[in-house]
Amino acid sequence: MKIDGDSVPSPHSRSVNVFATATTNGAALLRMSNKIGAVAPGFFADIVAVAGDPLRDIDAVINHVVWVMKGGAVVVDKRKR
Repeated sequence: MKIDGDSVPSPHSRSVNVFATATTNGAALLRMSNKIGAVAPGFFADIVAVAGDPLRDIDAVINHVVWVMKGGAVVVDKRKR
């Protein structure tokens, strides 16, 4: 394996790959890319909003969930009002 700036993925790009694997790639494997795997009109999507950048710190996904929508309904809302 060649180790230089061009061949070693950055932590950021590895994080992006993890999220892609869980969403768009998963939908493709299930042959459901026309229904799930994206936030787009007509797609079924559950959405989680976190405080922080989950691409830089996965702890944000685990311990800093602020808002969740499941099946079109808000089921968690910890926003300060």
